Amino acid sequence: MNITFNKLTIHHFLSMGDCEIDLNNRGYCLVSGINNNPKDAAKSNGSGKSTIWSALSYVLTGKTVQGTTSDLPNNFYGDGCWVSLSFNVDGHDYIVTRSKEDKNLGTNLKIVMDGVDKSGKGIQESQKALSDLLPDLNEELIGSIIILGQGMPDKFTKNTPAKRKEILEHLSKSDFMIEDLKNRVTNRINALSAMVREVEDTTLKNSTLKTTFSQQLENAKVELENLIKSVEDIDLDKNIEDLQLKLNELDETIKSLNEKISQMNEDIEKANASVLDATNMKQNAINKVRETHEQYAKEDNEKKTKLNGDIYILNNEITKLKSITDVCPTCGQKIPNVSKPDTSTKEQELEALRKQLQELNNIILEDNEEYQEILKKIDAEFNGNIQSLQKKLSELKEELRQFNQKVYTHSNDKIILTQQLTSSKAKKDTYLENKQRIENTINDLTKKVNELEKSLEELATKSSNLKLHQDVVNKMNTYIKRDFRGFLLANVIDYIQLKAKEYSSQIFDTDEIVFALDGNNIDISFCGKAYENLSGGEKQRVDLIVQFAIRDMMCQYLNFSCNILVLDEITDALDSVSCDRVLNFITKELTSVESVFIISHHANELDIACDGEIIVMKDSNGVSEVTSQY
Repeated sequence: MNITFNKLTIHHFLSMGDCEIDLNNRGYCLVSGINNNPKDAAKSNGSGKSTIWSALSYVLTGKTVQGTTSDLPNNFYGDGCWVSLSFNVDGHDYIVTRSKEDKNLGTNLKIVMDGVDKSGKGIQESQKALSDLLPDLNEELIGSIIILGQGMPDKFTKNTPAKRKEILEHLSKSDFMIEDLKNRVTNRINALSAMVREVEDTTLKNSTLKTTFSQQLENAKVELENLIKSVEDIDLDKNIEDLQLKLNELDETIKSLNEKISQMNEDIEKANASVLDATNMKQNAINKVRETHEQYAKEDNEKKTKLNGDIYILNNEITKLKSITDVCPTCGQKIPNVSKPDTSTKEQELEALRKQLQELNNIILEDNEEYQEILKKIDAEFNGNIQSLQKKLSELKEELRQFNQKVYTHSNDKIILTQQLTSSKAKKDTYLENKQRIENTINDLTKKVNELEKSLEELATKSSNLKLHQDVVNKMNTYIKRDFRGFLLANVIDYIQLKAKEYSSQIFDTDEIVFALDGNNIDISFCGKAYENLSGGEKQRVDLIVQFAIRDMMCQYLNFSCNILVLDEITDALDSVSCDRVLNFITKELTSVESVFIISHHANELDIACDGEIIVMKDSNGVSEVTSQY
């Protein structure tokens, strides 16, 4: 895992107000403090120097470097707090923001990876998402190899010997490798067991199938024998031949009748044509008379229409003239210059028109009566011949019906014979199909029984080989559970022990430091004394040696790198000689780290060569601010 921390932004977290810290490419950076809060009664301590790194731990894990999760917002502001961190892990850019009771953000966790929001619906889902994305960036990693200092709950040496082993397995991923191997072997055992069960199930299934198919084969042979016996007394071919001969004779009879019917249909067609011709001659005569009548009727109707129109117009004109009055309807006196018009002439014209209309109606009536008499004469002239032709046509149709009845009767006989012939052929076909089906079944079952016998032999061989494989994998599983865990961790411990001795020689002038695995415990001792029995200064220096050795192990074995290292008050409880040795050691060993942040309230007393400085000042209200960083 390759980590590059870029920028840390803090808002009202613990004693902090608002600040933004650049973390990348700072070189050796001193973090010093000034405390102007009279309530603290301190010059540098409590200024908020360590709050910066508690904020870094909090945004990633939800805990400060001291392990606290409550009372995090600055009480002076009373509006909650939040911390945001931008960083890169293995080529992916992250921005993680964690808030606590903030007036705008509430209590929440937001994760942005490569510009995409990966947060969950709530803080619990977001925490799980962060753990899934960055499972190794946890409290143990931060407290063991990124932020080194006193009083940290996740410091490696602070744990029990048994817990040290558990943490080291996790940091070195040996626990992952062991679990991975165990899972692989377990999966292989389960897979082999499943394969054995599958072979056994298949063997049982094939044995059952073989028994079933063998019984079906015997039944099929008996069925074929019975089928052949069932047709021994029946000559299917002779029966089919006789029925076919009768059908042929019947076809000849029907053919002869159909020829006669065809001739009669021609005669009927000619008779129909004669009736049609006579009918058409009658209709032509009627049409000729009708055309003449309709022509005269049309002229009379046009005259009648014109007379009706003239009468209507003249009648309306007379009515309007009569409606004119020369007397006032209100007073009854004669109206001056108004005279009632005379309509007598127009009334005479109207009467003449009405007389003409009456005469025209009489002419139309006489024409219609004459037209009907002519139609009756035409009927009398043509109807006799037409009736004679229709009678002859009816006689021909009756004779045709009788021939059709004979054809119908013979056709029914043909249907019966055809059904009998079809039934005989079907019986033969059924016999042949059944015989072929049974023979195919016998061949198929014989093939299946032979294949199953071969399969059972192969399954027996496969089962034997699988059981041999199971024995080998079970032995591997026993070795992994019993011996491999210690063997795998031993390489890691040997490397840490080697580096610890190297660093001990630089800090103590002796390599009498022991970092060893004892059963399920990791024991740490110096000059024959257990870590727990060392003095405060000795513990502090051993802590650094162990933490740097573990860090080197991760860089060596796991390709780990991190661009920052925080050293929080690592020189407390050390005399001047010990301080010089520790600082010289750090200067020599941390050349590959881009940003080393050294927190100390004794900065003025120590000769610490730095490339820059971050100054944290707490004011009289107890609020810390980053007043300077360069």
